[in-house]
Amino acid sequence: MTDRRPFRALPLAFALLAVSACGTQDIDPANVVISEGPLGPNQGLFMISYASTAETYEAEQARLTMNWDPPLYNVTMDGRLIAEEEGTAGSPVPQLLPISVSEEGLAAAGLDDGWHHFTVVAHGRAPIFQGDGQIISGGWLRLFLFGAADAQQGRFAFIPSFPAPGNEHVTVINLMRSGQVIEVVTCTDATTCTPISPALAMGDLFDTEVPAVVSADGFSSRTADGAGVGFRLVPSAALPDPPVLALSVGLPGVAVTGPSAPQPVFIAAPIFMSGQGNILAGFN
Repeated sequence: MTDRRPFRALPLAFALLAVSACGTQDIDPANVVISEGPLGPNQGLFMISYASTAETYEAEQARLTMNWDPPLYNVTMDGRLIAEEEGTAGSPVPQLLPISVSEEGLAAAGLDDGWHHFTVVAHGRAPIFQGDGQIISGGWLRLFLFGAADAQQGRFAFIPSFPAPGNEHVTVINLMRSGQVIEVVTCTDATTCTPISPALAMGDLFDTEVPAVVSADGFSSRTADGAGVGFRLVPSAALPDPPVLALSVGLPGVAVTGPSAPQPVFIAAPIFMSGQGNILAGFN
C-alpha cells in the first residue's frame, strides 16, 4: 500500500496469483482443485482480498519500513487445495502451485459454478476463515478478509461481469477497524450528493445497480463534473462536508468469454481513511 493511493488495481484476473512456500512435493494431486483460465461457460471467478490487520495506517507504514514479510495462506474449496498448473521446461508433467494470499494481497482462481465451502489456512495452523459462497458463471465471487489478526472476519459478495443494460453495478464494503462510518451517495455534480445507502460500519456491505452515468469505457464512477456514484465518511459535526470519493472499476475486461472493454462495475473497499475523509489504502 502506498500513501494516498486510492485502490489496488487488478488489470488481469490471474496476474496476482501468489505461489505458496510449500513445494510441489507437499501437494497431493488427488486432493487439488485446478484453477481454470480462461473461464468456461459453467465457471466463474473467485477472488480473495485480504486487508491489513494493522490497527492504524501509521502501523501499516511502519511494517513496510521494516520490510515486514507476512505469512502466506493457502485457500481450499470443499476441503481440496486450490492450485494452478504451471509447465516446467523439459518436463512433460506440469507443476501444481497452490494459490495463496497474504495480508494486503489479492489472489484469484477460475472455479466451477455452485455453492462451495472455502477455507483460508496456513500450513500447520488453524484456519483464519471458513465460510460458504456461491460461484456463478458470468461473474465473480469476492471474499473480503478483514479485522484483527486474532479475530478475522470474511464477507462474500457476488459481482457480475456485466451490469444490466443501462445500469452501473456498485459494491461498497467498509473494511476499516478505525470505527469510521461511510455511506454511498449519488451526485448530480461536484457538490450535490444524496445518500443511497445506510451508514456502513466495519464489515457492512452495500450492493446495488443504478442508472448508468459513466460510459462503459470509464474507470471511475464519477464524471469530470462530479456526476455519478461515490462514497464518503458520514457527515458529522467535526466533518460536516466530507469529500466524496469515486469508486474504481473492479476488474477491467474480465468476462466469461475472455477480455472485453472495461464495464461500469465499480467497487470500493476502504481499509484506512484519514480524519479528513481521504482514502489512504483499500481495494477495488
